[in-house]
Amino acid sequence: MSDMQTNIQANTQAQNKNSLFIWYHAAPDSVPLIKQWLEHLFQTTGIRGSLFVRHTDAKSTFMETYENIEYKALKKIEDLAVKQPCFKTVQRQCESFEKIHPSQ
Repeated sequence: MSDMQTNIQANTQAQNKNSLFIWYHAAPDSVPLIKQWLEHLFQTTGIRGSLFVRHTDAKSTFMETYENIEYKALKKIEDLAVKQPCFKTVQRQCESFEKIHPSQ
């Protein structure tokens, strides 16, 4: 396979992957536990997420993001999350988006 064919195949595969966004409200002091969760997820599945937070007077909203992964990874992530003590009283909202490329 030529380098050009390999690049085209890699670009096509990347275009078929999604970005996942999972947001929830939790106590502001939950950051260490949520960071532990993300490390556990990575050690268990190889899926690396990023964590964002927005603090307001009334609550803190956390968002986990996952880039270029298959949609079925969402089930793996949520199956593990439901077992985590830090999410026992947290309702996680999960969304998956496919990137639209300029050439599409």
